[in-house]
Amino acid sequence: QQQQQQQPESDSACSHKSQAPGAWVALVDVLQEGMQELRAQHVPRILIKCIFKQILAFINAQLFNQLLLRPECCSASNAKYLLAGLKWLDAWILAGAPGSVAPDASMLKPLYPELRHTRQAVGFLVCPNKGALSLEDIASNLCPALNSQQIYRLCTTFHEDTGCSMDMVSGEVLEGLKSATTGGGVHNNGGLIVTFLIDDDHALIVAPHGSTVGEVLQVINRKELYGELPLPEELDTDTCPRSVFAWLEAPVQMPASMEKLSKKAP
Repeated sequence: QQQQQQQPESDSACSHKSQAPGAWVALVDVLQEGMQELRAQHVPRILIKCIFKQILAFINAQLFNQLLLRPECCSASNAKYLLAGLKWLDAWILAGAPGSVAPDASMLKPLYPELRHTRQAVGFLVCPNKGALSLEDIASNLCPALNSQQIYRLCTTFHEDTGCSMDMVSGEVLEGLKSATTGGGVHNNGGLIVTFLIDDDHALIVAPHGSTVGEVLQVINRKELYGELPLPEELDTDTCPRSVFAWLEAPVQMPASMEKLSKKAP
């Protein structure tokens, strides 16, 4: 059951469309249009993957932070709304939207974990028997990607507004979370430092766990890369005039567009 929650079936994205809120369907349609345009322009797959990795990470940070910052968002009704939308978005990530080509699915499937914070938070909020959960159940099974501050914030901010019977977490669990939260010395002038938010990293990654665009542009801007290249001995023969390879020995001119980008690189 745990694996089913973490990795939903990717049978058909269409099966969720009738249940998904309109805003989520529109979001996926925009993502799919962007994917098709990038593929039509023959953008390398690694760059497409990195672009969508950053987009999904941005969506995850925005949704998760709003859950924790705005009490009106941390409700049972909103959690169910998010759950329906995430199913539709997950289906697109894992299987591709209707009409998409097969390579899209295999390209985006590794990006499924990018939404893990929001997915796990929503899964916890819609759980009907929170009172029966131990701290280990929540921290290790339901919300392994969340820290103590984030779980404590969810538990203390969540409210039931649908009229359904949903247990709250036990006092023992709250005390354990509070102890773990305050025991790390996260106080400032008597108040709790905001440590439960997800930072949105704006640095565009051009390789998983690799270089950013700025770092690549700094390398491209190195002057020694654009100097003269010596003619290899194998080409310097009597049978072929040296002038044939004059272009090889001439300095390389950096494209104007690339030069502008490199100057903006941090």
